[in-house]
Amino acid sequence: AYKQAGADYGIVAVGGSIGVFGTKEDGTPWNIAVRDPHSTETQSTSIGSIDLQSGYVSTSGTYEKYFTKNGVTYHHLLNPKTGYPENNGLISVTVVCSNGALSDALSTACFVLGREKGTELLKKYNAGGIFITTDNQVYLTESMKNIFKLSNRKYTLVESGV
Repeated sequence: AYKQAGADYGIVAVGGSIGVFGTKEDGTPWNIAVRDPHSTETQSTSIGSIDLQSGYVSTSGTYEKYFTKNGVTYHHLLNPKTGYPENNGLISVTVVCSNGALSDALSTACFVLGREKGTELLKKYNAGGIFITTDNQVYLTESMKNIFKLSNRKYTLVESGV
């Protein structure tokens, strides 16, 4: 769509997904913030940023759509086997790949699968991922190590080995 419109570069943000095309006019990559899952919608902060020339970024997290009943918080990322919100120690998964619909689907799938299986799925689609755990640990897939910069001291970047 960017090319058809005659654009040399551009950015589109829709919900939890962002698409970037080409480098900015000054030649630098796009700098996309990764939301701190513990921040609020009214005071949103980031854990760091992704430098991306072209591609799509989608995030699935427990902080967007949820409710609390009888002291239990229920989020919208459901395990299809149980029908209940997935509780695997993750709070957010961000995926970077070359297709917008795929990045959105993969972020949700990887959240439900968990870090290890999610990382394996990302390899099959040549996509990168950032997995954030409930205890503020940040795990990166290999392809994200050179384009993601952690800037929030509340979080720890962990060498995953996965």
